[in-house]
Amino acid sequence: MTTTDLRAGRKVDRSARRTNRHKEAAVASLEGDFSPLIKALTSQRPPYSVVYAALGTGTIVCDSQPFSFQVRCANLVAMKPGFLRLLSACVAVAAFSAIVFSQTPTPSPAPAPPSTDIFLIDITTTRTGNLKVGQPVKITDWSGYNNQPAFMPDGKSILYTSIREKQADIYRFDIGTAATTQVTNTPESEYSPTLMPDGKSISVVRVESDGTQRLWKFPLAGGAPSLVLEKIKPVGYHLWVDDDTLALFVLGKPNTLQLVDLRSGKAEVIAENPGRILRRVPHENKFSFVHKVSDQEWLVKIFDLKTRNVATFIKTFPGVEDYAWTPSGVLLMANESKLFGRKKSDFAWVELADFSHAGLKNITRIAVSPKGDRIAVVSRQ
Repeated sequence: MTTTDLRAGRKVDRSARRTNRHKEAAVASLEGDFSPLIKALTSQRPPYSVVYAALGTGTIVCDSQPFSFQVRCANLVAMKPGFLRLLSACVAVAAFSAIVFSQTPTPSPAPAPPSTDIFLIDITTTRTGNLKVGQPVKITDWSGYNNQPAFMPDGKSILYTSIREKQADIYRFDIGTAATTQVTNTPESEYSPTLMPDGKSISVVRVESDGTQRLWKFPLAGGAPSLVLEKIKPVGYHLWVDDDTLALFVLGKPNTLQLVDLRSGKAEVIAENPGRILRRVPHENKFSFVHKVSDQEWLVKIFDLKTRNVATFIKTFPGVEDYAWTPSGVLLMANESKLFGRKKSDFAWVELADFSHAGLKNITRIAVSPKGDRIAVVSRQ
């Protein structure tokens, strides 16, 4: 090899190195310039995934929902994979910027509540203290969501929530006449009807026009509703502990169980990740709740209002959070089509009835009449 050839080779090498440096600088610059576009593209909900491939034919294939495209370009082998990804995304942004940046992806509609019915069941207590369960009778005839039953103090009627024409209102079923009457009829939606301690009004969780969930009350004799708690929101479920004290399931991250003094407005967090059912323990100054300790461990716990101590009563069935107490202190819970009970003297659940023959399946909520002679249960249609 001659001296001239060596000089020429070195000159070519220097030129190639300069070219490579220019390419690397250009790629770095492009990556910096395009990173906001990539961030904007991938931050969409759902994110616009970008999949690319440098094919031997010199084609970049981008599959970025809801659109796809192909781009031909030269010297793909010399380009960095990161630059190819950026280039693919930027072509997508340039071609479809009106779609991605001027429109918000339409969110999926919230799933409709499951269609459910309410059944009334007679129960009697034997001389030995055991419960004898009768046959279920369906009391709702509306095809859709009928749920959250609550007995009135005289045990002669049941309040419940029903969604009709996409609107949730409170209804009342008269056990003697089998007549159903509408209690609330508002542009908002009302849930969880609960008789207040004064016996003159019911409290409900109201979903207001802007989506706010707060606790309201409706006079049973008629009249305008009014707020019970103005500042605490969003309320999911509630229990009247006494005239001036409420136990609230407050939605959040995480959900919390709070004890609220209406006189002072102060709220005390009792537990995180509670279940939706809050109940007074019969004949005791206590109330119960389900504590979702983990996905695998849900426990019925009892809160002592005097000592502020929390004690575990029993483990629930997997994934079950609905329960109720009888006046005699038997805890009721369902699992699929079966009803179980647990006395305080028992160490485990005892099966009371199997309603599969009656067509009941996936029993959820349970309510017990004040005298303990009836229960209302909710089952999927």
